[in-house]
Amino acid sequence: MSIINAQNRLVPAELHDPEWYPFDKESPMYFKVEEYPLNIESKVSVGSHMHVDGYKALVRKHGDRPVVLAVVGDGYKVVQNKELFNSIENMLLRSYTRHELEGVKVHDRMARHGAYCLREYILPNINVRIDEQSRALYRIIAFNGFGTTAFKLITGAIDAWCINGMIIGEHATWYRRHTGGLQIEDIVERLRITANEFVEHANMWRQWKSLVVTDTARVLDFLSKHYSERASSVLIARFEHELRTRGSNLWALYSALTWHATHHTVRRTKEDGEAITRIQRERHVASVINAPDWMKLAA
Repeated sequence: MSIINAQNRLVPAELHDPEWYPFDKESPMYFKVEEYPLNIESKVSVGSHMHVDGYKALVRKHGDRPVVLAVVGDGYKVVQNKELFNSIENMLLRSYTRHELEGVKVHDRMARHGAYCLREYILPNINVRIDEQSRALYRIIAFNGFGTTAFKLITGAIDAWCINGMIIGEHATWYRRHTGGLQIEDIVERLRITANEFVEHANMWRQWKSLVVTDTARVLDFLSKHYSERASSVLIARFEHELRTRGSNLWALYSALTWHATHHTVRRTKEDGEAITRIQRERHVASVINAPDWMKLAA
C-alpha cells in the first residue's frame, strides 16, 4: 500500500490521482435493458395483437431468453445500471480522498430477474470503534430499478465483527424518479456530510452501550409492537444471545435487530426477493429505533 501523507488525505481522490479507479469496471448487473412497444393478444381475432397506447415493456435478455422486467408508461426513462453506477462512483471519487476509498468493498445484489438492483460500497478506512468487539465501517447503498423503484442512495454502517448492516436514517436518503430530469450531480456535498454524520452516530451507539436493559418481558412487549409474533420470538432469543457477549444494554438489543435484518433466513420465492427483503428489514430497524418507546427500554 502506498504511503499517503496528511495533505493528500484532504484531497479528493479524483484530484489526487485521476487515473486511479478502485471499482470493478464490469458486473453481472451491467446487462442492457431495452424498450419494446406493448402489444396484447386480441380476444376477437385469434393470432392478432393490439397495440397498447401510452405504455411500453422493459426487457432484458437472460441467456437466450427475453425477460420482461416491467410495463411502464411512455414517459419512463431507462437509466442503465452501468451508466448510473459509474456516475455514482465518479461522485465518490469527488467526495472522498484516496485514503478513504482505498480497500473499498463492493457487493452487488439483484431481485426479480434484475428489475431491482442494489450495490453496496463499504469504506473500511472510514470507521469508528463502538466497543471491544464492534467497529462500525461506513457504508453506502445505491439502488436502481426498472419499473420497480426510483434511484435511491442510502448511507449507513456495517458492524465489522458480525457483519450486521445498519442504516443511519431516512434523512440520509435521496430519491430520483426515472424521468428525463434524472441528475445525481448534487450528491457530492451531501456524501461528505453523511460521512460526518456517521461519526456522530457512533457517539449515540456508544451511549447505548452504557444504557442498561434487563427487563426481558418489557423488551418482548416492545418487540411485539413493532414486529410479528414470529419475528419477535426470534429477536428475543437473539437478544438473550447478544447479552452474553455485549452485556445487558441497549446496544445488545440493537445488535439483535440488525442481526435479524442481515442474517436471519428469508423465505425464498419464485421472484427471488431476498435483496429486497433484507433492505426492507434494515429500513424497518431504522424506524424502530426512532420510536418513542425505544429509549424507554433502558432502566
